[in-house]
Amino acid sequence: LCPRQRKDCSRCWIESSKLEENDMEINIEKSKVMRISKRYHPLKIPTTGNERLEEVEQFKYLGSIITRHGYCTKEIRARISNAKAALMKKRTILTSKLVLELRKKLLKCYVWSIALYGS
Repeated sequence: LCPRQRKDCSRCWIESSKLEENDMEINIEKSKVMRISKRYHPLKIPTTGNERLEEVEQFKYLGSIITRHGYCTKEIRARISNAKAALMKKRTILTSKLVLELRKKLLKCYVWSIALYGS
């Protein structure tokens, strides 16, 4: 459910209630709501039956951290942390007596790919 306008939020949730007509259920424990905006706008949080969905500040989607403010500082810090962990795992190879050019290639392969692409 990703409406761009606040007025579309309730309409989008109403349309999702058609799932129940087809014997499909929405798992309330796994469903969460996050408003993405640099300014705070009051928003009616969708409910199903008498249960409210949990509103979260951030979540991880396809490996990227999405925050409610739209900033990517947490994503950058997470990638740097993952790259640092990869560097520590390969430290023995990178500090060995291999040719410098080969060590540079290994660094690009194992560390920079994680820092730049998150893989």
